[in-house]
Amino acid sequence: MPAEQQTSNGKLFCELLYSALKREEDEIREIGTAKGKPEHFLLSVAFAPELAIKYLVRKEALRRGVAIEWGYKQVDLCLVGDDGNYTASLEVKVWGMWTRKRDPLRKDVRKVLNQSIPNISPGERFNAWILVLEDTTTDALDVVRSTLKEEVEVVESFVSAQIPINRTGNAPSVVKGHKHECLQVVVFNSRSVGIAAIA
Repeated sequence: MPAEQQTSNGKLFCELLYSALKREEDEIREIGTAKGKPEHFLLSVAFAPELAIKYLVRKEALRRGVAIEWGYKQVDLCLVGDDGNYTASLEVKVWGMWTRKRDPLRKDVRKVLNQSIPNISPGERFNAWILVLEDTTTDALDVVRSTLKEEVEVVESFVSAQIPINRTGNAPSVVKGHKHECLQVVVFNSRSVGIAAIA
């Protein structure tokens, strides 16, 4: 009988994020949306602050019996092994695709690359980008690679299914002139390529 394969921590992070976000989006849909400006009513988890999303991830982890703690040394979330030590870390960022300046995304990746948490090897340090997409044709992994350019190489990646954002009537919600079609999660680890990425 073949040995049971252990799920990659990156895949686990991606599954936790997807399940937490999908569950919340579905619940908001069930509550129903009031009529009025999207800015005035919670139409989607896409408008939640990152702290709320991290809470939802911990709640989803609790449902699955996965030990996960709040951040340590400026990292958002850490998986905890049976021995009580951290085994993997995750840095979460929610990003609207209409935002042209992507320096904050690159800064988060550098922060993860440079972290020094005992027991967490470089291969277990993950970033999670929750992308708010304006259409369903965007390739989320291409967004990651084009944002990081040649400075950082994606080593391992996991991409969730798209989560449709609650619609206003039959049309995508438009907030501050930007269409909100769906959410998609990309969890990845990376490595520096060249001196520019380390600076």
